[in-house]
Amino acid sequence: MAREIPFSSLQMTIYETIKKIRNPDVSEIGYIDHAINGSVAGFFAAFLTTPVDVIKTQMMIDRSKTSLSLVQTAKNILETEGFSGFFRAWHVRSINIGLCSIIFFTGYESSKKFLNQKFSKN
Repeated sequence: MAREIPFSSLQMTIYETIKKIRNPDVSEIGYIDHAINGSVAGFFAAFLTTPVDVIKTQMMIDRSKTSLSLVQTAKNILETEGFSGFFRAWHVRSINIGLCSIIFFTGYESSKKFLNQKFSKN
């Protein structure tokens, strides 16, 4: 939850902000625009939450050795790898989530459109 809630909040906020900046007339947005906006939002949200993901992954790896707290794991990463250790493999995570976000946001907007047409007054 410490990773997913901030990630989802950032991703949706970035997506909606980009959507409004790139396409002020929201009714004219096409699927390509949703794909681009979603990809950018996913990429940046993943990048910004990479430190939490690195800490979570390290805690999972270290679980077999000792049970370290989130704070202790973060201290260990900082001491052994420095600040850059929190952004280990950021590019892999950001590109992966950016690409997956193309599908997610295109589906999200398609579902919204379908439901609005289905349940709006004719």
